[in-house]
Amino acid sequence: MQSWQWNGPCGGRFSLGRQVRAQNRGIAFLPRRFAGPPTMPQPLPAPDTGALLITLAIALSAVLAVLSWWGRVSATHPVAPSGSALGPGSRLAAWLDGVGELVLSRHPRQRQHCLHFLVGVVASLTGLAALQFGVELGIVDGSEANWLTAMALLTCAGLYARLRSGQGQKLADSQIASWQLHAFLVFLAWGYVIGGEGRPVALLLLMLMLSFNVFLADGKLMRQLSLSSGGLFGLAMLRVAMNETGSQLGPALQLVYFVVLMLMLLCLTVMVQQLDTLRRKARERKQALEAALSRIGEMATRDELTGLFNRRHMLEWLHTEKQRCQRQGRSFCLGLIDLDHFKGINDRHGHAVGDEALTQAAHTLAAGLRETDLLARWGGEEFLVVFTDTDCATAQVVLDRIRQQLANSLISPRVPDLSLSFSAGLTTFQPEELLTRAMDRADRALYLAKAAGRGRTLVVEDNRSTPAATAARIARAGSPS
Repeated sequence: MQSWQWNGPCGGRFSLGRQVRAQNRGIAFLPRRFAGPPTMPQPLPAPDTGALLITLAIALSAVLAVLSWWGRVSATHPVAPSGSALGPGSRLAAWLDGVGELVLSRHPRQRQHCLHFLVGVVASLTGLAALQFGVELGIVDGSEANWLTAMALLTCAGLYARLRSGQGQKLADSQIASWQLHAFLVFLAWGYVIGGEGRPVALLLLMLMLSFNVFLADGKLMRQLSLSSGGLFGLAMLRVAMNETGSQLGPALQLVYFVVLMLMLLCLTVMVQQLDTLRRKARERKQALEAALSRIGEMATRDELTGLFNRRHMLEWLHTEKQRCQRQGRSFCLGLIDLDHFKGINDRHGHAVGDEALTQAAHTLAAGLRETDLLARWGGEEFLVVFTDTDCATAQVVLDRIRQQLANSLISPRVPDLSLSFSAGLTTFQPEELLTRAMDRADRALYLAKAAGRGRTLVVEDNRSTPAATAARIARAGSPS
């Protein structure tokens, strides 16, 4: 910058520089040796947008890595040692849980969607940073790059807010990912148009995005993405080729890029289609395996003829119920049922009619009981029923009613006039006794009911079985209850 000089009346030379003092009587001029060149205030340096975006991408990647690691640790080890830094109640564990809930949500499905979306945001920030570095190198127009950066950041913020708020959670995973991926495609194609010599970066980011979603998207979504990518980048390459008509390699190079892009999209589509087929077969095999396991479970716990629980399952349930009654100090009523004259039915009408009689008896008994009661085929023509939270007097009334319903029902279409009845013995299981003692009393009560003429229900509540006591009970049971 120039320095203005002025010759004073005494021949001295004076300089007008930065050191100018304003006084009431005018301007005083300082000698040149005290003056410096006049300077203008310099503007503050503009922030490095590319470095800022890279820093943001690295920070977001670190946060997502920590949250993903903490989610796996929490799922694998729900309870950490109390003395550790990540133990229950520690500040670090509470802070990680709070950040994870704030950034990714607490709902597993929404958390997974937010995590996948933010991984895509990291890739987008990397692409925007590359675009800003292109501006610094002078190969990308700064105004267009700033517009794209601003619109991309606003779109990412809007999509994340929509996803984090829970909107669209009723949609399928492919539908949620569709509008996110198509938004990224639009900005990648836009970046390709203005990217100058750095345009191949947009193609790399496109392949990265599509490859990341190979295992997340189904065949239909990948076909949509391939068509959208081909259309958007085809238009972008056509625009670039039209702007570079003066170059000999420009249009031809864009054509080569387009052909290679379409081949890569075709390969990705075929790969996803094969993966979709494998996933479908895996689902079908899983369903078949679950059905087989369910069938095996039914065969292990159910009687094939009547559909009732079998003896093994009933014994397991009785031991569980016994422990519950011992903890709570409660009891239940145990009933042993035997079909009357069932051997004669098999002998006179055959085993097919006998099976129909067993099936009809099982259905009638199950229909007359409560949902909380448990009925099982104990063996042959015997059934065992557990009346939960019921005394023997009430259970006796229930069995008498069921006996009447069975007598009035059609046992077999082959023998319309066939009637069926049963005898039953009841007892109360006490929490302090062995289960086998209660079973012996129920069996003894059933024996007394049969000895008294069948077609009745008897109750035995003690373990004494002297001949005199047995004869007295039979005498008292001379008529059906």
